[in-house]
Amino acid sequence: RLPARLHGVLEPEAGSAWLVLGNLVADERTAPLGPMLVTGRTVAAGPATARAFLAWADRPDLSLTEDGGVYVIEGSWSARTWVRLVTAFFEEGRCRVLIGTRALLGEGWDARGVNALIDLTSATTSTSVVQTRGRALRLDPSWPEKVANIWSVACVADGHPKGAADWQRFVRKHRGYLAAAPDGEIVSGVAHVDAAFSPYAPPAPDALDAVNAAMLARASAREATREAWRLGTGFRDELVHTLRVRAGRKAIAPVSRLPVRSDPPPVVPAETCAVPSPARPVRTATALALAGAGVAILLLTLLTWTAVLLGLPLLAAGAA
Repeated sequence: RLPARLHGVLEPEAGSAWLVLGNLVADERTAPLGPMLVTGRTVAAGPATARAFLAWADRPDLSLTEDGGVYVIEGSWSARTWVRLVTAFFEEGRCRVLIGTRALLGEGWDARGVNALIDLTSATTSTSVVQTRGRALRLDPSWPEKVANIWSVACVADGHPKGAADWQRFVRKHRGYLAAAPDGEIVSGVAHVDAAFSPYAPPAPDALDAVNAAMLARASAREATREAWRLGTGFRDELVHTLRVRAGRKAIAPVSRLPVRSDPPPVVPAETCAVPSPARPVRTATALALAGAGVAILLLTLLTWTAVLLGLPLLAAGAA
């Protein structure tokens, strides 16, 4: 559901799994993949995929309801049952794209044949990132050469006050996220996606098309990805810090340095500098009064000790 502050700004289904399904079914490039949606309330698919699922499940209690070009599969079943059935349908290759919520297809969900995951969630905690990655990184005994690609989607709006907010989320998601970089190093952070990526600012808008093209090319080179991990070779399980120094930035003009004087400057004439203000007379009078009081106390103390030593007549005479 949209936040209340976005009502009337975005479509009600913006960013939802339902909208993702509708777009994949409507696009002629992705419709043949037979995308299906699985949430805690709904199972839905395109017309052909929904009918194929009904025939495969062989459950007379299931029916189809059309909703904007997408068919909802309804019946007397629970989420636990339909997740199991749709997962089996998916693993048999009858459906090649599965759309689900992180809560439903998170920890505990197992489909070993998954070899691509597109993360559209906004979660950035290490626990959620590890759980999400784990959906695609399961080993498949029937497919020893399996290589999985994990995609993170980030939206950058140049010129908008918060146009880099999603990029910062992308940075947080990849913090502590170890992966093989193109140069063969196992790197944590956005540098493993592209060595030119910075955690402080997104790429320039005119470079985004080239970045996406490079990512598509890398995703198709699965054998190179597998070789980059160097599976079966020795390694040292130690995290080290690396400082990358890259050239190509605009040179900054050197700052001119002022000459250093070896001898002290001459005395500055008084008329060209600030004149010190005189001390406040109130403070001076106060200081004199305190000094006079101190002298009086000292004299009184001396007279008292003298009276004690000579006897009381001096003190009595003073008292009289």
